[in-house]
Amino acid sequence: PVERITQTADSIGNRDGTVSLSRRLEVPDTGDELSRLAHTFNGMLDRIEEAFNTQRRFVGDASHELRTPLTSVRGHVDVLLRQLRSDRAAIEKADLIEELSVVQLESGRMGRLIEDMLVLARTDAASQADILKFQPVSLDVLAREAFRTASHLAHGHDLTLTIDEPVTLQGDGDRLVQIMIILMDNAIRHTPPTGKVDLKVRRGFDPIDREWCASIRVSDTGCGIGVEHVPHLFERFYRAENARSRSSGGTGLGLSIALTIVRGHHGWIDVDTAAGKGTVFTVWLPLVVPDQPEPPDTAESASSPVDKVKRRLRGLRLKGNTETR
Repeated sequence: PVERITQTADSIGNRDGTVSLSRRLEVPDTGDELSRLAHTFNGMLDRIEEAFNTQRRFVGDASHELRTPLTSVRGHVDVLLRQLRSDRAAIEKADLIEELSVVQLESGRMGRLIEDMLVLARTDAASQADILKFQPVSLDVLAREAFRTASHLAHGHDLTLTIDEPVTLQGDGDRLVQIMIILMDNAIRHTPPTGKVDLKVRRGFDPIDREWCASIRVSDTGCGIGVEHVPHLFERFYRAENARSRSSGGTGLGLSIALTIVRGHHGWIDVDTAAGKGTVFTVWLPLVVPDQPEPPDTAESASSPVDKVKRRLRGLRLKGNTETR
């Protein structure tokens, strides 16, 4: 068995691609140390192969997402060049503005996409402790800052900010603002201009994990999300049809970034949504509060079925670095 482990490790180290990563040891049914070693070795290979495949999918998705705006930019530049090289006396100003506006729009989208990819690459390459700078922060103050920024993204939407009480916690202020902006931007993109988007921060009791937390709640009256799409919302580049389309201007990475930041704060995210009925994202950030009041009786809330159309991500609630199913 030791020789087989050595040969397998050597073949993986000296071959390329997923062919070698897919190899596994035969685990002897002896229950001894060598059996446990082989089982552990296979588990390590499972994790390495999963990470490799995830990285490969990310690169492929990123290439696809960049190809679309790049193709558009090239097309409009080609049109301008053909007009400039033609015998026409001059290009109409309106035509020039139209073509350059598209180039500006698509290049801006590429810039946002690349910036989001860099954020995720940094979080993948380093520990959260190296990225997040924890200090006492006032969540209500940060919410006002995020609300001011999000107000510039709205186009006739009714934006409201609700703060029940001052909330202080240990966290990275800049990243917490980023979470709120991402969630509000996402809500604005998928809510009609006459719709409502609300940001609410408070101290609340999470009835599922029965913890006192700082709560960030972003709700909208938009199109909502089909239940079948909810488990995939935080996957990189995932877009639910009619809910997260490329035409909305998003990069498909915002919710992944938000989740990464929330996990770094040892928090989790719940989603209540239904197609045609709007969406509510609730971020829970655990608080260390002395002399906490007695938790409310939440037996009814905790026992609610998770397969209701109004879906709370209990089965997929993402806490810390683990997923519970």
